[in-house]
Amino acid sequence: TDGATIRDLNIVESTFHNKNTSSNTATGALAGYINNTTIENCHVLNVNVSADYDNVGGLIGYVNGTSSNITKSSATATVRSMHDYGGGLIGRAEKCMTLSYSHATGNTTINGPYVGGLNRYANNVKIHFCSTWGSALGNRNAGGTNGKTKGYSNGASMSVRNCSPAGAP
Repeated sequence: TDGATIRDLNIVESTFHNKNTSSNTATGALAGYINNTTIENCHVLNVNVSADYDNVGGLIGYVNGTSSNITKSSATATVRSMHDYGGGLIGRAEKCMTLSYSHATGNTTINGPYVGGLNRYANNVKIHFCSTWGSALGNRNAGGTNGKTKGYSNGASMSVRNCSPAGAP
């Protein structure tokens, strides 16, 4: 989606699998790719999300855009990627998006680097009042909240506040 607002949506007991092996793919139960989009009070429950490549998330595969916001949303999902970049809630987040009051529950397993219980890769994003419960398994850069966190010094900032990773690896 580009410039959309999605509110008050539930996805229950579903399976999503993306067989595309292109590096330009993104897979999520709610959306594969969002840009400058607002997601509010959206939840996935008992969902399996998998892909043969990367950018895989329980809720969203890839979040882009300086005005993308995800709030009061959650994913209870099993997330798998045959390549890399997997997150329990979001596979990849960039360009000053904001994630708040959200959580992920479940297990994320990838065959490459960069896996996070909440988010796989965070580049200049704000993550506030979020939590995760479950495991994040990959061959490097695995984290309970973020697998890799990156902030540039060109005026953009990275902030993770009041978040709690829990669960066993």
